Amino acid sequence: MIKAENTAHVNTPVEKLYEFITDARNEPKWHTDVVEVHPVTDGPMRVGTQTRWVFKFMGKREGLMEVVELEPNRLERIQARSGPMGLTPTITYRFEPDGDGAKFTRAVEMEPKGLSKLMAPMMRSMVPKQNAVFVANVAKLFES
Repeated sequence: MIKAENTAHVNTPVEKLYEFITDARNEPKWHTDVVEVHPVTDGPMRVGTQTRWVFKFMGKREGLMEVVELEPNRLERIQARSGPMGLTPTITYRFEPDGDGAKFTRAVEMEPKGLSKLMAPMMRSMVPKQNAVFVANVAKLFES
């Protein structure tokens, strides 16, 4: 199992941060591995909402993501239903009040299977570093 968790203070209220992060179309603004996000499910964000993500990963690869847990202004958990090289991470976003802003935590867990097991040693060092960059990018978006 590969795991990473990073946290940052973000200079915006929890409600605004939650709204921004849970709109998956914003993902490419801070998650540098994601090029595009397209809704698959119509309607408001809810458990079961699916989006198709296009990743920069050995070219462009697609993955289907599904919201599996949602607590307004507290938590969103998404599960990859398909992804590059068969990787299907679970990504958890947590939101907490933190002074005049918010504490944002992004956690990722994945179990390499098939051919992706060959890349597991490299991924164990790469995933935490990339996760830290993504979380820092969110904080930077709200600096001003």
